[in-house]
Amino acid sequence: MITQIEFGKNRLSLTLAAVLLAWAMQNAAAGERQRSGSFQGPRGHSGTYSQSIQTASGQRNKQTTVQSGNAWVTRQTSATWDPATKSASRATATTLSNGRSVATSKTVTRTDNGQVTTGSYATSGGRTGSYQIGVASENGTRVKTQSMTTGNGHTLERKVETTAVAGGIHRVVTTQSSH
Repeated sequence: MITQIEFGKNRLSLTLAAVLLAWAMQNAAAGERQRSGSFQGPRGHSGTYSQSIQTASGQRNKQTTVQSGNAWVTRQTSATWDPATKSASRATATTLSNGRSVATSKTVTRTDNGQVTTGSYATSGGRTGSYQIGVASENGTRVKTQSMTTGNGHTLERKVETTAVAGGIHRVVTTQSSH
Protein backbone atom coordinates (compact mmCIF):
# COMPACT_ATOMS: atom_id res chain seq x y z
CA MET A 1 0.00 0.00 0.00
CA ILE A 2 2.87 2.40 0.72
CA THR A 3 4.14 1.87 -2.82
CA GLN A 4 0.77 2.89 -4.25
CA ILE A 5 0.65 5.97 -2.02
CA GLU A 6 4.24 6.85 -2.91
CA PHE A 7 3.53 6.43 -6.64
CA GLY A 8 0.47 8.67 -6.38
CA LYS A 9 2.38 11.36 -4.51
CA ASN A 10 5.28 11.25 -6.99
CA ARG A 11 2.84 11.51 -9.87
CA LEU A 12 1.19 14.48 -8.18
CA SER A 13 4.61 16.06 -7.64
CA LEU A 14 5.46 15.60 -11.30
CA THR A 15 2.06 16.95 -12.31
CA LEU A 16 2.46 19.97 -10.06
CA ALA A 17 5.97 20.57 -11.41
CA ALA A 18 4.69 20.35 -15.00
CA VAL A 19 1.82 22.72 -14.25
CA LEU A 20 4.13 25.20 -12.58
CA LEU A 21 6.64 25.00 -15.44
CA ALA A 22 3.93 25.57 -18.02
CA TRP A 23 2.49 28.33 -15.87
CA ALA A 24 5.88 30.01 -15.52
CA MET A 25 6.46 29.91 -19.27
CA GLN A 26 3.02 31.40 -19.94
CA ASN A 27 3.05 33.89 -17.07
CA ALA A 28 4.05 36.73 -19.38
CA ALA A 29 0.95 36.04 -21.48
CA ALA A 30 -1.52 36.18 -18.59
CA GLY A 31 -5.16 36.05 -19.49
CA GLU A 32 -7.83 33.53 -20.37
CA ARG A 33 -7.81 30.68 -22.87
CA GLN A 34 -10.62 28.41 -23.94
CA ARG A 35 -10.35 25.12 -25.77
CA SER A 36 -12.65 22.24 -26.60
CA GLY A 37 -12.80 19.22 -28.83
CA SER A 38 -13.62 15.58 -29.14
CA PHE A 39 -11.69 12.35 -28.66
CA GLN A 40 -11.84 8.72 -29.72
CA GLY A 41 -10.29 6.06 -27.48
CA PRO A 42 -8.60 2.85 -28.71
CA ARG A 43 -11.57 0.74 -27.51
CA GLY A 44 -14.23 2.77 -29.27
CA HIS A 45 -14.97 5.17 -26.42
CA SER A 46 -15.55 8.71 -27.57
CA GLY A 47 -16.56 11.99 -26.06
CA THR A 48 -16.04 15.71 -25.84
CA TYR A 49 -14.09 18.02 -23.58
CA SER A 50 -13.95 21.70 -22.80
CA GLN A 51 -11.38 23.63 -20.82
CA SER A 52 -11.03 27.16 -19.52
CA ILE A 53 -7.70 28.43 -18.18
CA GLN A 54 -7.16 31.79 -16.46
CA THR A 55 -3.65 32.93 -15.62
CA ALA A 56 -2.35 35.90 -13.68
CA SER A 57 0.88 36.67 -11.91
CA GLY A 58 1.48 33.87 -9.41
CA GLN A 59 -1.80 32.04 -10.10
CA ARG A 60 -3.42 29.69 -12.58
CA ASN A 61 -7.03 28.44 -12.50
CA LYS A 62 -8.29 25.69 -14.77
CA GLN A 63 -11.70 24.08 -15.23
CA THR A 64 -12.05 20.97 -17.38
CA THR A 65 -15.21 19.02 -18.26
CA VAL A 66 -15.17 15.69 -20.10
CA GLN A 67 -18.39 14.10 -21.40
CA SER A 68 -18.57 10.52 -22.67
CA GLY A 69 -21.91 8.83 -23.25
CA ASN A 70 -24.14 9.56 -20.26
CA ALA A 71 -21.23 10.18 -17.90
CA TRP A 72 -19.18 13.30 -17.25
CA VAL A 73 -16.41 14.51 -14.98
CA THR A 74 -15.53 18.07 -13.98
CA ARG A 75 -12.21 19.09 -12.47
CA GLN A 76 -11.38 22.53 -11.08
CA THR A 77 -7.74 23.28 -10.25
CA SER A 78 -6.12 26.31 -8.72
CA ALA A 79 -2.32 26.58 -8.58
CA THR A 80 -0.27 29.35 -6.99
CA TRP A 81 3.42 30.17 -6.64
CA ASP A 82 4.88 32.41 -3.95
CA PRO A 83 8.52 33.23 -4.69
CA ALA A 84 8.99 34.91 -1.30
CA THR A 85 8.32 31.65 0.57
CA LYS A 86 9.47 29.35 -2.27
CA SER A 87 6.09 27.59 -2.06
CA ALA A 88 3.80 26.17 -4.69
CA SER A 89 0.22 25.20 -3.81
CA ARG A 90 -2.44 23.34 -5.71
CA ALA A 91 -6.07 22.62 -4.87
CA THR A 92 -8.21 20.32 -7.01
CA ALA A 93 -11.90 19.40 -6.86
CA THR A 94 -13.16 16.56 -9.05
CA THR A 95 -16.86 15.70 -9.43
CA LEU A 96 -18.33 12.74 -11.32
CA SER A 97 -21.77 12.56 -12.91
CA ASN A 98 -22.82 9.97 -10.28
CA GLY A 99 -22.34 12.59 -7.55
CA ARG A 100 -19.08 11.23 -6.17
CA SER A 101 -16.33 13.77 -5.59
CA VAL A 102 -12.85 14.20 -4.19
CA ALA A 103 -11.01 17.33 -3.11
CA THR A 104 -7.24 17.47 -2.68
CA SER A 105 -4.80 20.15 -1.65
CA LYS A 106 -1.04 20.20 -1.66
CA THR A 107 1.77 22.62 -0.82
CA VAL A 108 5.42 22.12 -1.75
CA THR A 109 7.98 24.32 0.00
CA ARG A 110 11.67 24.43 -0.85
CA THR A 111 14.10 24.24 2.06
CA ASP A 112 17.84 24.89 2.22
CA ASN A 113 18.61 21.21 1.64
CA GLY A 114 15.46 19.80 0.01
CA GLN A 115 11.70 20.25 0.12
CA VAL A 116 8.65 19.53 2.25
CA THR A 117 5.28 18.56 0.78
CA THR A 118 2.07 18.63 2.80
CA GLY A 119 -1.37 17.72 1.56
CA SER A 120 -4.82 16.43 2.33
CA TYR A 121 -7.82 14.79 0.69
CA ALA A 122 -11.55 14.44 1.33
CA THR A 123 -14.09 12.34 -0.58
CA SER A 124 -17.86 12.62 -0.83
CA GLY A 125 -17.97 9.20 0.84
CA GLY A 126 -16.55 10.72 4.02
CA ARG A 127 -12.95 9.52 3.71
CA THR A 128 -10.30 12.03 4.70
CA GLY A 129 -6.60 12.07 5.29
CA SER A 130 -3.43 14.07 5.26
CA TYR A 131 0.19 13.45 4.40
CA GLN A 132 3.64 14.96 4.65
CA ILE A 133 6.75 14.12 2.64
CA GLY A 134 10.14 15.58 3.42
CA VAL A 135 13.24 15.14 1.29
CA ALA A 136 16.63 16.42 2.44
CA SER A 137 20.26 15.82 1.56
CA GLU A 138 23.01 16.11 4.15
CA ASN A 139 26.58 14.86 4.18
CA GLY A 140 26.05 12.62 1.15
CA THR A 141 22.90 10.99 2.50
CA ARG A 142 19.44 11.55 1.07
CA VAL A 143 16.69 11.21 3.68
CA LYS A 144 13.04 10.89 2.65
CA THR A 145 10.40 10.84 5.38
CA GLN A 146 6.75 10.13 4.63
CA SER A 147 3.71 10.03 6.86
CA MET A 148 0.04 9.60 6.09
CA THR A 149 -2.84 9.83 8.53
CA THR A 150 -6.36 8.73 7.64
CA GLY A 151 -9.52 10.31 9.00
CA ASN A 152 -9.94 7.43 11.46
CA GLY A 153 -6.51 8.06 12.97
CA HIS A 154 -4.50 5.29 11.27
CA THR A 155 -0.97 6.55 10.63
CA LEU A 156 1.63 5.10 8.28
CA GLU A 157 5.22 6.34 8.48
CA ARG A 158 8.22 5.53 6.32
CA LYS A 159 11.80 6.76 6.35
CA VAL A 160 14.34 5.98 3.63
CA GLU A 161 18.01 6.87 4.05
CA THR A 162 20.10 6.45 0.90
CA THR A 163 23.89 6.83 0.75
CA ALA A 164 26.19 6.30 -2.22
CA VAL A 165 28.93 3.77 -1.44
CA ALA A 166 31.67 2.22 -3.56
CA GLY A 167 30.00 0.02 -6.15
CA GLY A 168 26.39 1.02 -5.41
CA ILE A 169 24.11 2.46 -2.77
CA HIS A 170 23.29 1.67 0.84
CA ARG A 171 19.62 2.05 1.69
CA VAL A 172 17.92 1.77 5.07
CA VAL A 173 14.10 1.69 5.12
CA THR A 174 12.15 2.06 8.34
CA THR A 175 8.35 1.74 8.44
CA GLN A 176 5.82 2.13 11.22
CA SER A 177 2.06 1.84 11.44
CA SER A 178 -0.20 2.86 14.31
CA HIS A 179 -3.92 3.04 14.95
